[in-house]
Amino acid sequence: MYLDRWIRLNYGASLTNVGGKVSYGDYKHRTFQPTLLKLGVAQNFILGKKQNILMFTIDGNKLLVPTPSVRNIQNEVIAGRNEENITGIGTIFQSWGTAPDGLRETMREITYSFGTEFQFREFLYARAGYYTQNKRKGDIQYFTLGLGGKFKNFRLDLAYLIPNKRTERRPNQILSNTFRVSLNYSLTNKKR
Repeated sequence: MYLDRWIRLNYGASLTNVGGKVSYGDYKHRTFQPTLLKLGVAQNFILGKKQNILMFTIDGNKLLVPTPSVRNIQNEVIAGRNEENITGIGTIFQSWGTAPDGLRETMREITYSFGTEFQFREFLYARAGYYTQNKRKGDIQYFTLGLGGKFKNFRLDLAYLIPNKRTERRPNQILSNTFRVSLNYSLTNKKR
């Protein structure tokens, strides 16, 4: 992060898990890797004498795998595309048009995350965020709270996930009320 301006806009994109179909234990059945497209934007506001930073972020994530087709008892496709004819690489492009309900359903597959971080003197970090998924595509929603600290080449981050809905009504929210911990070590200790 460069501290040469009072306001800094950052943006990024990533495409991960690109490749062919893989087998997860059942060697007769191969499935798509969870190819994921991420797009994000962050706005930094430098406070005080360039020592503290307030950041707001938003990102969208889309799995680039085809929506499973709707099949009848004879295993014939009655809605959507036959995903068995799509290659692993081809799914990156075809995942935008395989949903049975068209573009509207494809747009429902995008998940969104919103967050904010306060950075105190490149030493202490306080974070809050929100993750949301369409109710027809999993309906997973939760808040996150986090703290982080940096000392020389080490960085420790803690996060807690708070469900937005009661877990007994949403059993698929398996990450509800859980902690995430990460410890990082950097080989270089450059100040930006």
